[in-house]
Amino acid sequence: MKKKRSEAFYIGVTGHRSIPNVARLHHSIRQALFDILQDCGTKDAYLFSALAEGSDQLVAKIAQEFEVIELCVPLPKSINNYLEDFTSEEGVESYRNLLSSAFEIVYLPSSVKSQDAYEGLGKYLVEHSDVLLAVWNGVFNQKKGGTGEVVKHALESGLPIYWIYCENLGEEEVSNQYNGKQIGDIEKLINSEFSQNCP
Repeated sequence: MKKKRSEAFYIGVTGHRSIPNVARLHHSIRQALFDILQDCGTKDAYLFSALAEGSDQLVAKIAQEFEVIELCVPLPKSINNYLEDFTSEEGVESYRNLLSSAFEIVYLPSSVKSQDAYEGLGKYLVEHSDVLLAVWNGVFNQKKGGTGEVVKHALESGLPIYWIYCENLGEEEVSNQYNGKQIGDIEKLINSEFSQNCP
């Protein structure tokens, strides 16, 4: 039987698809999940992850180490259309394995345009989560449905965010503002000045 929303705690995940495979990042995700569980107390916890390659899958895999976290998968597209956006057979196989272990699959309204579908996914994550875990390089690149836009929406909504700094290997993005950060640095954002500086 599914828990009522008031009895559960929901963790949303957003992040880059192309990320470095380094131990410090894995450790920081594990630490962030532990801290989130400490914050929410004894409530049942559910992880919203769309299981895209990269951050989504990595967080979902590490979350399996925590017995109290169940995986919920919001799908922005039909499975076949969604998998067309994957770049490797390894990513597809990992997606199918994780999906088979999901507690629940949420089929979101589909859209012909990929960016609209991902924008809808981002809104769903913000509106249905109690906290957002963002594996992100800190760049607001105005990409519709991208990680930066999800973070911006979360900040504007007052949603607490655990930000794990991570490079985006998929795009040549530079952020001089965060050159002092190292991969895996964790920062908690809640209605901070950071949100006021969002473009």
